[in-house]
Amino acid sequence: MRPWQPHKTRIGAMAFSPDGQLLATVAGHAKLVFLWNAATGESVRKLKGHEYAARGVAFSPDGQYIASMQVGPELKVWEVETGELFNRNGVGMGNSKTLTFTPDSKAIIAAGERELLRWPFAKTWTWEQPPLEKLPVTGATQRVGFSPAGNLVTASGGYVTIHPLPNSAEKTQLFVTPVGHGSVINGFTFTRDGTKMGVAYANRTACVWDLSQPEAKVPVLLKGHLGHVRAIGFTSDGRTAITVSLDCTSRFWDAATGAELRMFQWQIGRIVTAAFAPDGLTCAAGSVDGRVVVWDIDA
Repeated sequence: MRPWQPHKTRIGAMAFSPDGQLLATVAGHAKLVFLWNAATGESVRKLKGHEYAARGVAFSPDGQYIASMQVGPELKVWEVETGELFNRNGVGMGNSKTLTFTPDSKAIIAAGERELLRWPFAKTWTWEQPPLEKLPVTGATQRVGFSPAGNLVTASGGYVTIHPLPNSAEKTQLFVTPVGHGSVINGFTFTRDGTKMGVAYANRTACVWDLSQPEAKVPVLLKGHLGHVRAIGFTSDGRTAITVSLDCTSRFWDAATGAELRMFQWQIGRIVTAAFAPDGLTCAAGSVDGRVVVWDIDA
């Protein structure tokens, strides 16, 4: 366990680099994206360019770039190795809150006020360049990402939708929030083999859907937290789900049965955001007062 205090205010978002060596954070009203050595907590660099507070952050799957949104209609991209501002765009974004790179690292998808927008990722970007494509998703998107198979996944209005791959015969898969769990989805994730999907809700619960059994209509419920569940992840083998919550705890669950296995209280206060390394071996949690803890999941 490696706790430290990189910020003095609420941490808004976190992300691990694909190799798990870097941790990116944005916090409070800061206009910067902060890069840290995930193993030591030492500062690597601060990425400058935002005119307003940074809101979200994402690494490209190839590890070469990092993107961030700010309050207002604009996103920026930097080269990870040099910290050089690569480019910016924002036409039609509205007040976006979530973004991700496509699996091939060639485009960025961000949620606008009422639609998802996809931009090609190239140095030829200009501020005036419109998005390449408006994706067929309506309503305010709370979260956006991709499944291990490359499907676009969105969370909106109490639903998680796995969209079919382009030019495929797949059908859209819609996962409805269980009754009583509310409509606010704080995050979703997948096991590395894509057979399970975890969803975190803003009402003290989370759940695990078994994607290997499409006919299953009821997920495994994870109950026990005393505050909103802010994020969910899986161990590298997919057998254990991990949740972090505003109740200051992280809990481990049997992903097949929903039984609580372990509970940790990291003494960093109310946890408001978290990130899981792509290899499923490391987790980071950030608190409302700017503290961070990084721990080895399998330790």
